Amino acid sequence: MKRLALILWFLLPALVWGQIELPTSADANTVVKARCLTVCPKDGRIRYRWSAPTLSLVESETGKLAYITGVSGEHIVTCTVATATADTLDLEDFSAIIVFEGDAPVPPKPVPTPVTLRSLVDDEQAAQLSEFYRDFSKAVESTPPATVKQFLTVHDTMFALLGIDNPQLDAALAKRLNGMELEGLSGELLKLAGEFGDVKPVPDNPTPTITAVTYVYEKHDGPIPPAVAAALNQINRELKIRATTFDEDTTDGDGDVPEQYQVPLAAAKETGLPALVVTAGDVVVRVVKAPTTVAEILEAVR
Repeated sequence: MKRLALILWFLLPALVWGQIELPTSADANTVVKARCLTVCPKDGRIRYRWSAPTLSLVESETGKLAYITGVSGEHIVTCTVATATADTLDLEDFSAIIVFEGDAPVPPKPVPTPVTLRSLVDDEQAAQLSEFYRDFSKAVESTPPATVKQFLTVHDTMFALLGIDNPQLDAALAKRLNGMELEGLSGELLKLAGEFGDVKPVPDNPTPTITAVTYVYEKHDGPIPPAVAAALNQINRELKIRATTFDEDTTDGDGDVPEQYQVPLAAAKETGLPALVVTAGDVVVRVVKAPTTVAEILEAVR
């Protein structure tokens, strides 16, 4: 999974025509079926991602088909296809044009997709997906995509490598991901990780009231990372939780560790410095070793 942190966002390929089976015209607001003619390579995997910004679109469970409808006018329908084998990973866009004519009643509502993602996978897959989206969140924060389409394309390409063949999950994820925006994307991916069981309950206190967040470090090892300082400032300002930094060598006038930092320091030393310690009074809620991103720190406080 750590390879996701090294993702290089790339330019999308030019559109290719002729690989989508679609009528050239239809009555406005009637449902039309589009089919991608690209087939899965031998011993490989394939993923489809449909888009039509000016139309209403619902993908089939396998993704090979899309059901579209819209108002009068000419519209472009695009299918991005990611194919993967043991040695290759290919990505290509295919497009077709359809003209909706005349006026008709309001188009039918799309078929809803499942809301509870965790119910669609087993325990092993849930753990795999939780790690996937946590690592993807870090990659997006460190190297933001230029567009939502670029993010979706890279997501589908990397997701195909997981080898999870689950059309129902594909449809549910497509609905969730298509609604995301670039702003706050990293945080949304962390939430997605949580839906697969990433967030663990705190023993004996499932809903603790967090009172302090402390970043414990050794100043001789280097300065506080800018992302850590920014996250602590945001926690102080927006969440109204006391968020501070503490150098492990700091003592008061009597040579003792200040009382409010004794619990965080002990917890941090047990994990290893630097560490972010989240507390509820004198109870340690969680410890995150060497956090490096704003999203990672904010997630620890939720």
